[in-house]
Amino acid sequence: MLWKIGNARKQKIVLLSLAIGLVATLVVSLVSLIWMSAFLVSTVQSQSNSAFVTNEATGLRLTLSINTTSLSRGRTIDIQLDAQNTLPTPNAVNGSSIYRIKGLSAGPCGGLGTFPSPMGFALFSGYHTADNLWYGQLGFSSPGPYFCPLFRSPMKWYVFAANGDDATGYGPCNGGPCFTEPMRLDRSLSGYWIISPVLNSGAFTTFSPGVYTIVGGDEWGDLVLLHFAVT
Repeated sequence: MLWKIGNARKQKIVLLSLAIGLVATLVVSLVSLIWMSAFLVSTVQSQSNSAFVTNEATGLRLTLSINTTSLSRGRTIDIQLDAQNTLPTPNAVNGSSIYRIKGLSAGPCGGLGTFPSPMGFALFSGYHTADNLWYGQLGFSSPGPYFCPLFRSPMKWYVFAANGDDATGYGPCNGGPCFTEPMRLDRSLSGYWIISPVLNSGAFTTFSPGVYTIVGGDEWGDLVLLHFAVT
């Protein structure tokens, strides 16, 4: 009888030790998970105002940046789109027309003086990903009229400087270079245009509270997205 009582007590001690060990393990795991989550959130937040994609075929990196991810209504957000050569040598890239979405804008007159830019912006209402950019697009510029220079044909190829965003465009300029410019676009926005295609007119409205998606894309099929909130 005493032997049975002794065994029962030993079993209780063993079970209690196991329970204490299990609780301690869970506590340590929970603390570790909380710490890791905080670290991950911090890392994401520190990168949320810039995104880039590198095109292995062209050697170009397309970077989209914004100066803030949160602004109050009536304030302005600054955005920049930059195409940079990742190679340590000059890089000749053929012109293309593989735009992944319609409506990319470099400004009402093209963005590169008398020549169209190979990249542009788009603005969407709501939180979008690259898979659902088929609705919610907002007007980036007033419908005009604008007195822009007469555009020539798109470039046949570009030569990017080593490790930089300066590029020379070639094609419709009698065999010589058409321009040498930084492949960079800058824009400041405080709202968007509601455009009536029938009347060729539009009305400007400041950003209302909510989430918006800014998109940058180029003619080689690259696409980058960032999000910002208006309060």
